[in-house]
Amino acid sequence: MSSRISPLLAVIYLDRIERRSLVTGILFYKRYIDDVFVIGSTAFDLHTMVENLNSCDPNIRFTVESPDDSGSSPYLNTKVRICNGTTQFLWYKKPIPKNILLHSRSAHPLYMKATVVRNLIITKKKTCNRVFARGGREHRANIGRKRLQDIHPSSWHPSFVTGGVPLVLPYVNEHTARDVSRVVKASMLPIKLIF
Repeated sequence: MSSRISPLLAVIYLDRIERRSLVTGILFYKRYIDDVFVIGSTAFDLHTMVENLNSCDPNIRFTVESPDDSGSSPYLNTKVRICNGTTQFLWYKKPIPKNILLHSRSAHPLYMKATVVRNLIITKKKTCNRVFARGGREHRANIGRKRLQDIHPSSWHPSFVTGGVPLVLPYVNEHTARDVSRVVKASMLPIKLIF
């Protein structure tokens, strides 16, 4: 989706598909962009709804993620479980190939790296309810470990980088770029200029 109107058009188009496909027996239906959470009265009703959704457009495929052994289903950044009529929420992070949120050696400002961790902790606190909170402590410990290992450097001094510490500057023109490069080389600072 390259233009700003694309997400809006996707939402409108999915809404059209949903209106034609939803059947009776659906107790709860919530969608955020392309993630849908549905509670049905029977498995047959859910299966019928997914078949109807998938028959509307050959380019759009809906898939079903059934609850795991504990009865929890992932939705966005939560795991939802209904137990004894009570809805329980647990903060959930989808598995990714590398467990790096924002590497400490990236060119992002330090405040941005700290904000990533702070927002994860705030999201977890807002999302997780008390009943399911025990599992949330485990996630808080993981976030803390990642913060120390990958997000915050042990000091404000940058690590050694081949070619010097990257300094990203806006490109104005060739003449200015040469002048800045000459000054940096003359200063003998370990800086790698990136325009």
